[in-house]
Amino acid sequence: MNEYFTEHEALEKVGRRIRTNVDFSGVPRGTEGAVIEIYSHTPKSWGIIIWWDLTRKLNDGFSKTEYETYLEEIEA
Repeated sequence: MNEYFTEHEALEKVGRRIRTNVDFSGVPRGTEGAVIEIYSHTPKSWGIIIWWDLTRKLNDGFSKTEYETYLEEIEA
């Protein structure tokens, strides 16, 4: 079961640089991106949206569980 962020936790991630540690949905392992916004999953649980550094425009939403399992934060 996916755990989601609190609104405060999600807001703290906005602007962070990210790298994926796995291949998924058209995003190759090692691709970098940035957390650009958050979204409400339920009134008390929030996810984050990452905009990937790819030639085609692509973004994905992540729960806290997915963020901590498949992604790593990197220096800007």
